[in-house]
Amino acid sequence: MTAKLVNGDYQIIDNDLVTIDYIDEILQNVFLALNAKRGKFYPNKSFGSRIHSINQQPYDEYALCYARQAVDKIYGVYIKSVKHQDKQIIFTVSVNDVEGEVIINVSN
Repeated sequence: MTAKLVNGDYQIIDNDLVTIDYIDEILQNVFLALNAKRGKFYPNKSFGSRIHSINQQPYDEYALCYARQAVDKIYGVYIKSVKHQDKQIIFTVSVNDVEGEVIINVSN
């Protein structure tokens, strides 16, 4: 039995050994930084984002700014764009010039 980290949770993948590559690991770290509420992580009050507290327009611009602030200390990572759909925010992320997506759920 094998597990793979998917959206911050381990998922069992068949019976083969599955490893995640460097970019996937960085995207998982970005997911954690964007999904965590800034100021709530005891060891580091600067960890996380304020995305969950956005209650004004222009929503996407605020989300983009807060996301960039959250990943500022992750070397090689840049949030390129944000798209808000229903209760999800889709972030286009560049990791050392390789693009990926990170999706978080929000209640707004």
